[in-house]
Amino acid sequence: MVLSTFTAKAGLSRLEALSMIETGDNDAAIGRAGEVSRYQIRPWIWRQYSPSSSYADRRTSRQVAERHLAVLQTSFRDQTRREPTDFDLYVLWNAGPTYYARIGFSKSRVHPVIRERARRYANLCHRPAEAMARVEPQQPAPPTVPPPQSVAIQPVQSKPAVKLGVPWPVFADSPASSLQNPLFPVLPLTSRPSVTTAPRQPIFAIGGFKAE
Repeated sequence: MVLSTFTAKAGLSRLEALSMIETGDNDAAIGRAGEVSRYQIRPWIWRQYSPSSSYADRRTSRQVAERHLAVLQTSFRDQTRREPTDFDLYVLWNAGPTYYARIGFSKSRVHPVIRERARRYANLCHRPAEAMARVEPQQPAPPTVPPPQSVAIQPVQSKPAVKLGVPWPVFADSPASSLQNPLFPVLPLTSRPSVTTAPRQPIFAIGGFKAE
């Protein structure tokens, strides 16, 4: 039986996408549950399609994977009366037809891990071939620096020059004031206190004699 798997598509074929998402095209890969070949097929399922144990042989593993995928596609069509999508085929491949039938072939009820891988598988099948090529990371463009803005410089105002030869101002005598403390009598104070000269006292030298 020839599958529509190998028809021309915009992206990878279904088998190519299975090989990439399961093992990254590693023919010698062995899964945790003993899955073999680049397609990660259980050994008991492998023996249903081929007596060969050349699991790492790319041609043999491709034939086994093609036949098993055709059986899964036919089983799904008979139970749902519709063609399986890429998402449906990966769930059948990864979890088996019994699991998918038990949850009513509902995408929302698929286990989150399987659902995420099924979406990636569908993206690989529909991705353009040009997008599969390795694209070198582009260097980020340098940030654009705005040009410096011109700042208007305000003229500095000069201080008026000090004129020389101007006499200092003469202040008038301050009026008489008085003490404001109520504990003291109000005594008139003059602005210019008078200095009283003490009477001249005789100066005695050493020994008690008056100095002339």
